[in-house]
Amino acid sequence: MKCGRPLQTEGALCPVCSTYPYVFDRNIALWEYTGPVRQSLYRFKYGSKREYAAFYGREALRMYGARIENWQVDALIPVPVHKSRARQRGYNQAECFGREISRALGIPLVKDFVYRKKKTAPQKALGAGQRSKNLRDAFAVKNAYDLESVLVIDDIFTTGSTMDAVARVLKEAGVKRVYGLTIAAGRADYWNNL
Repeated sequence: MKCGRPLQTEGALCPVCSTYPYVFDRNIALWEYTGPVRQSLYRFKYGSKREYAAFYGREALRMYGARIENWQVDALIPVPVHKSRARQRGYNQAECFGREISRALGIPLVKDFVYRKKKTAPQKALGAGQRSKNLRDAFAVKNAYDLESVLVIDDIFTTGSTMDAVARVLKEAGVKRVYGLTIAAGRADYWNNL
């Protein structure tokens, strides 16, 4: 009920959420980050398969469209990539995914609220403890918006470090509720294997 990871046991919280105090209010994920989903996301993120965003968007709307509307978010905030990585890749995958949700629900996609102020090491190369340190002071608020509730859009939720780092700067800027939507989430035991 907090991170969006699939639960392996009965209860509302996974073992990580039971012990780690996330800043964001809630994350939802379409699928578990494994097998074909993992391969698909790799192609989406690193293989220039931007067209995958339309499928992910349709599935997000089918699974969570009503919930997103019930949250009454003021804006969708894609997790920003550093400008050097955006130049290298040619696009921001979170922005592509978010654009699909924005079009369908009529919620503005606000790309210039948060920016990545420092280039960080790729999260996939780091362990769980290193990920939070890697993202310390990585994000900042660029423009002042009067938003009470937002939905942060990203591709993968593994440890939650990225979602939390973005949520922290948003809450410091006065946003009261920060929700998340990711295409996939790793299981709670994935945290222990990093």
